Amino acid sequence: MDFRGRIKEILKRSDVDAILVSQRPNLIYFSGFDTGYLISDGENHSLLVPRLELSRAMETTEVEISAFSEYETEISEFESDKVHFKKPEDLIYQELDGMGLDTVGVDSKIKEDLQEEIRSAGIEIKNISKEVQDMRSIKDKDEINRIEKAIEITGKAIESIEDKLREGVKELEILGEIEREMRYQGAQDFAFDGIVAFGSNTKYPHAKPSEKRLRKGEPVLIDVGAKFKEYCADVTRTIFPWSPSDREREVFNSVLESQERAIEKSVINVKISEIDKEVRNCLREKRLLKFFNHSTGHGIGLEVHEAPRVYPKEEKRAKENQVFTIEPGVYMEFGVRIEDDVLITKNGPKILSKNIPGREPI
Repeated sequence: MDFRGRIKEILKRSDVDAILVSQRPNLIYFSGFDTGYLISDGENHSLLVPRLELSRAMETTEVEISAFSEYETEISEFESDKVHFKKPEDLIYQELDGMGLDTVGVDSKIKEDLQEEIRSAGIEIKNISKEVQDMRSIKDKDEINRIEKAIEITGKAIESIEDKLREGVKELEILGEIEREMRYQGAQDFAFDGIVAFGSNTKYPHAKPSEKRLRKGEPVLIDVGAKFKEYCADVTRTIFPWSPSDREREVFNSVLESQERAIEKSVINVKISEIDKEVRNCLREKRLLKFFNHSTGHGIGLEVHEAPRVYPKEEKRAKENQVFTIEPGVYMEFGVRIEDDVLITKNGPKILSKNIPGREPI
């Protein structure tokens, strides 16, 4: 990843002289490391990390690294020119004060006393979190490859449990099997706390997996995502281990149709709220809109929920190489949600998760 290029781009977008980054996903995005404080003016880059993270940081990123420790103690020869017995705020001020800045962009709220010190040096503080989010929403080739791998791992894990959906199995057992398989397939972590819901529990969009056992005839809703090299997947499937009822079949096919219409609408320069509107129009036609109680989707990347948000008030337009979910759902005495991860390309929408079974009409 071109970290230096990204830093220069955010400086330009935000119209600041330097950045001070401390949020984990933003640190990864601009430095490749996940802890500490990054200070950069585009030419000089300094990453301040806790002493215990020094070795890992030096093996992970090419950025110049200093470590802080708030108490003095003996240190190794390796650490001698890297470790400073100071609070991180003191090191941050020291770095910024020596750079001759007019403005510094920050991605989160910083402590009041540090703000006062920075301003006393004649430096204006500007919150650039919105500009960072907008920039991160456009993925490069490497980011897309990582998301695709996370999705592939997720799909294999979902497929691995289909023959385990037998009467009497617990929600937590199935979730455990999915998470074990994701780890086996190479997941670094889970993108979020996964959902496995049986029967009436499927009516809760954020159901909590429990000791509930699967009964014959019940639907199963699975919402999980792997994380691969820091990038997230997010996929939902509603499965009917036994033959669905006529009502279940009707609702499933309606939700699927609304998703397909929204995905078809997901092209470069379309107003993102229009994608959400397509889902709502379809569900209204099916007399199911009142049972849809959340947004249509959200961006994915270093975070499982990031820009853009696919909902009625989103004024932004879709851009090439954005990746977001399309996840309509209907929740009544049972629930149906179908969620896929979609890449916006110059040739139209690409469903990155299309090979995961569960998107076919029933």
